[in-house]
Amino acid sequence: MEEDCTQGHLDAESWELYAELVDLASDACNEDELTRLITLGAQVAAASTGWAICWVLYCIANAWSALYSIHRYPDHVLSWQQPELANQLFYLRSALQHEAAAELPKARRAQIRINLANAYNSAGRIIDALDEWRSALQDRPGIAMAFGSRGKGLLYYGRHLYDHGHALWLLDEARRNLTAAVMIGVGRDEATYPEAISHFASELAQLQAFLTGCGYPDVLDQSIMHDFSLGDSERERGYRRWCLDHRLFLNPMNDAFTTPIAAHDPLGLPDHMATGVGITYLAFFNQMKQEYAYARWCLYAGSTSEDVHCADREVMLTMNGDSARYSIALEQVKTSFRAAYSVLDKVAYFINHRWALGVPETRVDYATIWTQGKGPQKGQIWPQLEASQNLWLQALYRLSLDIHNSDDQAVAAPDARDIRILRNHLEHKFVKVVDAKAGPHTPDILKDHLAYELDSQELDSKALRMLRTARSALIYLSLALHRSETLRERNESVLSFEMATFEDENKF
Repeated sequence: MEEDCTQGHLDAESWELYAELVDLASDACNEDELTRLITLGAQVAAASTGWAICWVLYCIANAWSALYSIHRYPDHVLSWQQPELANQLFYLRSALQHEAAAELPKARRAQIRINLANAYNSAGRIIDALDEWRSALQDRPGIAMAFGSRGKGLLYYGRHLYDHGHALWLLDEARRNLTAAVMIGVGRDEATYPEAISHFASELAQLQAFLTGCGYPDVLDQSIMHDFSLGDSERERGYRRWCLDHRLFLNPMNDAFTTPIAAHDPLGLPDHMATGVGITYLAFFNQMKQEYAYARWCLYAGSTSEDVHCADREVMLTMNGDSARYSIALEQVKTSFRAAYSVLDKVAYFINHRWALGVPETRVDYATIWTQGKGPQKGQIWPQLEASQNLWLQALYRLSLDIHNSDDQAVAAPDARDIRILRNHLEHKFVKVVDAKAGPHTPDILKDHLAYELDSQELDSKALRMLRTARSALIYLSLALHRSETLRERNESVLSFEMATFEDENKF
């Protein structure tokens, strides 16, 4: 196979052989062979064509997955820094983001999505995992593994929510998905092993026993989900429907449902000790939520705008022959990206104080706050985080791997560097939205030597991704604080009290 790679040509049988070699090495837990195949995989991918490239990337991810399983048991199961998992995420996402991914047969694309969802789940990033399981079911509606894995993910998510009403709905949806997996059974989808179905059946039986023991019915009344208003005006209803469909409400319910019951932002901080901090954390979380809501509105307003804004009128701009576009709407989308990114750094600022990391305020950055910056332990996770037994803090850390910060930093997203560069240009340089990017045949006089160029669809997509990242961070932060407070020993008596909430009419 090495010789075929050198010659720059692989036929279908050759790349399928590569997949078989990865499977054999994985089954044998052959670490040396897996490492060799990972190195070889880059050559195989470079020599392949069409959707076979995506499948080779998928196989490389499988090799990293096998190394992850070898290394994580038993000593590293709770270790924060697991490069094998980050690499698995990187290659699975690379497979789906490759330009040839659209050519993938739906069954193969569904398999990649299921593996990506499972890897996200291992990383604690349950929100991303639920997205990918859902996408896998859109590609292949009858696949039991996706139903069962999604059911288990919802079960995990629901058990960690401190809002019992939300937890019940997620557990009921978990029951529905596990039931679907068991009903499909073995062999129907040609992708689910008997052991998996047995496991899903066991999880379903335990969940059903729990819900029955709590006095809940076998089926919840789904019609209740629609008994909520999306607003008084067409504009508000359009906005809230858009938020639901893009799963942007600060509400765990929106990760499972797009019905009106999830069309609000109830997420807050859990009960927590206020000694020495008073209302500080509550006020800070309020501000982060408000900035997130503003970023969300800017993206909606900018990306759905069809008219010239009144503020664009009488603003003289030169026609430069560079296909550039200018409008208030585009600036709103840019603002959404910047504001969402800013929320991440504020989450880091919160973590630095709450978990007493001691990072100087001028060095607080969401991508780097997790590791020590100097001394013999440089690059190592802070010991108080490693010892926290807090999987939601781990989720926040692994979410940060989507953001590139330095050349030697491991990342879990193939476009992490692009996201960082875009942010830097938006804040300090020049981003130009164009209908057509400058190419090699563009006359030099029409080339822009300072701009970062992208089209409006790319800008919308990157802003949406950043907004979803900020949303995940806020949800994980709330759950991380809940976990921390649950573990805290309270030997002294505590006075607790309810906090009032702002009425909408007072928000001006």
